Amino acid sequence: MTCEIRHAVSDDGEDLLELWHGFTNHLSQYDERYRHKEDADERWLRYFENQLIDSKYGIVIVAEDEETDELVGALEARVMGNHPIFRLENHGYINGHYVEEDYRNEGIGKALQIRPTIGLPVRHTKSTSTGST
Repeated sequence: MTCEIRHAVSDDGEDLLELWHGFTNHLSQYDERYRHKEDADERWLRYFENQLIDSKYGIVIVAEDEETDELVGALEARVMGNHPIFRLENHGYINGHYVEEDYRNEGIGKALQIRPTIGLPVRHTKSTSTGST
């Protein structure tokens, strides 16, 4: 299985919404406050399009299965700009991080975390060991 790790684009909105449901459904098992309000889908899509795409304050990185063209993971990060005390430029934090259950333990989550820190395209391929010597 090979996944492309890339920046999300506007056309990813509906597919990302499905991943967001997986993420928030998982969270709501532990904390009911993460259950959706009635207009949550429309509000999330507006948030994605208006505050995360081509924004200097937010970034969404996705993992796309190259065989199925389906989004199987995502990471949302908020960018805070230069730190007022330390020599950090464009520091931030992860606001959400999710990989579909069938794709977990393949290194995709880690690849999503690495992607925002480098400016190059990244392709993740699961490595397998044959066990031969």
